[in-house]
Amino acid sequence: MDVDRESIIEIDRTLSAPGATPSELPADAQEGIPATASPPASSNEVHSINLLLGAIVIGAQANVQWLRSSQPDLEAAQRTSARLLAQIQNLCEMVDGLRSGQT
Repeated sequence: MDVDRESIIEIDRTLSAPGATPSELPADAQEGIPATASPPASSNEVHSINLLLGAIVIGAQANVQWLRSSQPDLEAAQRTSARLLAQIQNLCEMVDGLRSGQT
């Protein structure tokens, strides 16, 4: 996914809102986030995982931008890192649920 610096920062701010989810991103921001069709029973879970993976990629790109800036924003990078850790934990729980047959 190739997104310009301003878009990454705006997406990161959108996802920083309490309770925000990747599905709340504008449609153009979701372009690079893989979507799934709806055939199997677990398509909602697969779609959620794809959105979460896209959000993690965007968060990682945002962190690079926060840290590469001429005046690095360490607080923003820390917030983004904390959110990334929570998203990764959520992703692990989703995958574990799918593995064990829980939905």
